[in-house]
Amino acid sequence: MYDKKDDFWDIDKLVPKKEKPKYVRPVHDTEAVEISIEPKSHDESTVLCRTIPQREPTSEPRLPELEYSPASPLISSVKIYREKSGYGYYGQFCEDAERVAKIPPQEAEHVPYFSYVPQFCQLSRAQLAFYVHFRDRVFHGEYIKADFSYILLLIYEIINRGDRADVHEGRRTLCGIYKNYRGEYPRLSRSLCSYICDYSLIHRLPPPESFLELGLPDDFALKEFFVYYGDSRDYAKALMNFCSAYDYKKSKFAQGDARAIFDTHIVGALSYVLEKCSEPGKILSAAALEDNTVTREAYAGALCAFSTRRRIEVSYCSFSRSHELRFLIADIIKYSENKIRATLGIKSRLGVYSVPDNIRAVLDEYFAEALGRTPRTFKKTEREEYEKLYDAPRTELSLKNAEDIENSSWRVTKLLVEAFAEEEPEPVAPEPESCEGDLRSALGEKYEFLTAALDENAKKQNEIASRLGKMKDVLADEINEIAAELLGDIILEDIGGYYSVVEDYKELI
Repeated sequence: MYDKKDDFWDIDKLVPKKEKPKYVRPVHDTEAVEISIEPKSHDESTVLCRTIPQREPTSEPRLPELEYSPASPLISSVKIYREKSGYGYYGQFCEDAERVAKIPPQEAEHVPYFSYVPQFCQLSRAQLAFYVHFRDRVFHGEYIKADFSYILLLIYEIINRGDRADVHEGRRTLCGIYKNYRGEYPRLSRSLCSYICDYSLIHRLPPPESFLELGLPDDFALKEFFVYYGDSRDYAKALMNFCSAYDYKKSKFAQGDARAIFDTHIVGALSYVLEKCSEPGKILSAAALEDNTVTREAYAGALCAFSTRRRIEVSYCSFSRSHELRFLIADIIKYSENKIRATLGIKSRLGVYSVPDNIRAVLDEYFAEALGRTPRTFKKTEREEYEKLYDAPRTELSLKNAEDIENSSWRVTKLLVEAFAEEEPEPVAPEPESCEGDLRSALGEKYEFLTAALDENAKKQNEIASRLGKMKDVLADEINEIAAELLGDIILEDIGGYYSVVEDYKELI
């Protein structure tokens, strides 16, 4: 009964239903069609054929415009490809750049200028005059204050003029801009670093010397290009920057006057290892390096005329992605730092685990010649000012004062003896404690290694470490940890591939 009343409000039942039209997909005929036209005369006939040609894949490989092998052993080949297109993007910019390059520079006041994509056609007369003045100052090595858009415009000019100008001077200017303006404009850091790399590869220029000292962005993909191949010290600096899990510059001991010693001998030791332990064309044959190929669009993100656009393919040997090499370089640096610490008389040592014996021998050879065996000394630290307040007052030597102090001492002693005479316990003969006995029981089977270190017997130390199934450095670290708990100091020191007992504890042990 209630259901029928509710049907009265169902509007959908009252509205007539409409059928939805069916969609018919049109069929396009792509076959050839013959069209016949009535001839003008009975003995002539014309047939026109309309065809739609199909795109056939081109089997012909695309050849590079330029292919070469640079002198760097890290980069095996570079291929430069030209982009194919019938369009001339930013062609007017190149023509304007050539005209601006011929304008004689004059002193001009700074005029503000901003543009997301700076171009010469946007400049007023005053802005153009300042740009020519700014451009001339930068070419002469004077980096005056300028808006970011002026700097971008100069970068775009150098890129697009290419070999129509002096490419060596152009690359030098780009590096100068990178060095002097990226602090004020951090956005330059990543983009300009990439442009310098592309500009150098396209124009067959070697990496800029000392560029690594300026620092590279962490996410830059082709760090190996900037490794200057002047000598092994350049490779050593590159490996320390990009391929080490340890940075000695953060050590508390590599500060102040000692910093120069660390900088000189850690780089020197690593470069010496590279000379002695690398095969021709390879770095550190002890580690497996990865071969990589990267393809990059040149000047990505820059205003670049189509005639300047290139695609670059680089085949190179990557050391920044080799985990094995990262650990090896880090341990070589730690081993070298331990040698320097020993020379400076610093007791603490770093743990070293993955340096092969042949590399250890080369490092020992370097430090024996560079630093030699010097007497072990300890650093003297400056006293704080407040500690001087606790010093005894300085007075002249007086026998009377000494006698008064002695008499006063005996009076105090007599009073103390009388006060505690009744409670004084019977004297007990003390038993002598042996530091060597405590240390021997704590070391257990490691004590034999300590005796070998006392005799400075390198062969016996190797045999004991091998028998205990541990590396020699690990065993020495464990003994030093136990000694630090008992004596408050370490007792073993590395003296060039084997260990000796610290001079201060030889008699005690």
